[in-house]
Amino acid sequence: MKKLLPPALIAIVLFACNTHTEKGPEAAPAGSNDALAAGDLYNIDSIHTAMRHADAPAGQKAFSRALDAYVNKKEIPESIELFKSAICKAPSAKAYFQLGSALTDAGFYDEGVQALHIAERLGYAPLANLMYRLAQATSNQHLASTDLRDSLMLHYMEVAIQMGYPHSEEFMKNGVFQNLRESKNFQSTFDEAFAAGPGNSSPGRLFWETFRNEFQPLKLPLVINTTWIQSHKLGEPMSYDYEKFVTEMRNAKFSREVESEYYYCGLVKQDTGYTTLLYAGQYEDLADANHYTPTFFMLTSYDRNGRIIDKIRAAGQNDFTDTFKVFVLQPNLSFEIRDYKNIYKNDPEQAGYEKNYVVRSEPLGVNNYRIGPNGKFEKITAPLAMR
Repeated sequence: MKKLLPPALIAIVLFACNTHTEKGPEAAPAGSNDALAAGDLYNIDSIHTAMRHADAPAGQKAFSRALDAYVNKKEIPESIELFKSAICKAPSAKAYFQLGSALTDAGFYDEGVQALHIAERLGYAPLANLMYRLAQATSNQHLASTDLRDSLMLHYMEVAIQMGYPHSEEFMKNGVFQNLRESKNFQSTFDEAFAAGPGNSSPGRLFWETFRNEFQPLKLPLVINTTWIQSHKLGEPMSYDYEKFVTEMRNAKFSREVESEYYYCGLVKQDTGYTTLLYAGQYEDLADANHYTPTFFMLTSYDRNGRIIDKIRAAGQNDFTDTFKVFVLQPNLSFEIRDYKNIYKNDPEQAGYEKNYVVRSEPLGVNNYRIGPNGKFEKITAPLAMR
């Protein structure tokens, strides 16, 4: 296996040797409350300072609008300006990654590389996807040295494959990789990386392990109800690159604007044959008079390669019209799901939800399960759940 260059060194070499700079879209003018000035978009020190003073909710809403323009509406030029506006409000690794991706798709390869390297320095994950995008952008750059360009794009491709990029065949087929495929060491580098990477024995295995390792073990017993949801702040949102493991992300791309975010909750059980995880989803722009935002929790089991074995909505609700579920998980891996209908002070059909609130919850029923030895969720009788 070749010795890989440190990413930071590659960024320095690339900056020093790049004599052709494509002028990308100007950064959106900074608003009076922005944490980052538009002129400091690629100044890492300014970015770190801005992250400490950012308005995270405003940044998230701006990012959601940008992602909707990029992913759903395919309005790439507009999305670039929106991503830059979101970054000025609240810089984040995910925003810089999406900005770099949009710039690359629009043909602004030099600036795309800049944005992607900022995402890398901010700890973007999954790193395999970032390396794929760097390979794409670099292979289309006009650098002073063709040898340097070939070395960089082959390096990024090699690292992406070795880290478990799940669609390595794109390097062989995608038209944007013409320069990469025509480089003299392309086939040998691809073959060596593929043989050394996780794709040789199990496609995307390392990609799955990167996702799984973000979940920390849960302390049991666990009860997720309204009080728990309101008192536990959700952490960093998941990247939409993990849609293979979070199927709701796929639906969100096509069924509604990208205003929903998904969050790591915890590791329930990791066995030789399966892993059971708990993650949450939340629609950012929905809230009632008590500032409660509908939040749902998915219990999902995966096999050793990240394929879904079983899943169930365990707690919370998708939206205000949905039944509310209370989740009780025991140390013996049995769990209870209770359904409730929330009754609002005023008729929601007339008053809506924004200035309305729940006055009581009516029980609808209860179901009991356990996580079986194969990772499936088996229905059981109530007494077993109490043991």
